[in-house]
Amino acid sequence: MKIGVFKVLLLYCVVNSYMMIPAFADIKTEYQVKATYLCAFLKYITFDGNINEYKIGVLGENPFRGKLKAFHGKEYNGKRISIHFFGKDADHAARANCQILFVAKSEQLNQKDILKRIDKPNTVTVGDNKWFINSGGMLNLVIVGKKVGWEVNQPAIRNKTLKVSSKILRLAIKGGTR
Repeated sequence: MKIGVFKVLLLYCVVNSYMMIPAFADIKTEYQVKATYLCAFLKYITFDGNINEYKIGVLGENPFRGKLKAFHGKEYNGKRISIHFFGKDADHAARANCQILFVAKSEQLNQKDILKRIDKPNTVTVGDNKWFINSGGMLNLVIVGKKVGWEVNQPAIRNKTLKVSSKILRLAIKGGTR
């Protein structure tokens, strides 16, 4: 009789665990949210000149694990989004003229030099480490509690020809805005 109860209990646990998987499938990972923000920023930034497509680049070790690549080929504001991965090749990233360039944590030791080389009037630099803003980066994605937010380096943005919407500035983490 004890074996029968054990089998029923085991079957109950197995069935319930499979039923719970779809509920957890909707939970977004940190880098899913960050990938979504990189594309959403396009809505709130006006780039100078005639742009045929939005280029989003990743410099350094790719932390997105396919989450950003899911946006490749999609259209936004009538323009196609293309995703580019440069590895550690900052010179190639600088020549690519991306509208948004994500500088991965793997590059934080060299990011000040990288940001000087990438300094293009129509490129928004985005990172996700605590020194990114002080190194000259424009937007820094941060974790606050259990949510992803961003810090803004307003002087770096002011030096560009692009225009960043006040919504990005208003919704930024207050302590990280300078």
